[in-house]
Amino acid sequence: MGRSCPAEPSCLPAEPAEPRLALPQGIDGSLILVPALLALGVLAVGLPIFLAATRTEAVLGAVAGFLVAADLLMAVSFVSRS
Repeated sequence: MGRSCPAEPSCLPAEPAEPRLALPQGIDGSLILVPALLALGVLAVGLPIFLAATRTEAVLGAVAGFLVAADLLMAVSFVSRS
């Protein structure tokens, strides 16, 4: 039933894994992420405006693109923080 485990290296719990994303702290890490996020934001906002048939669709597309870009920024900052 219960298996006893002597204090051997094979029975000890594994060490925590290294982070998936290693960024420098401070302004250096920000300078690495900003160009990619800016490009994603420009595409997310600019594409609906370019493809819109009317002004109303262009405005709504820009608002939706802005929200998508904000979500991407939040997701990247969440991943880089943990």
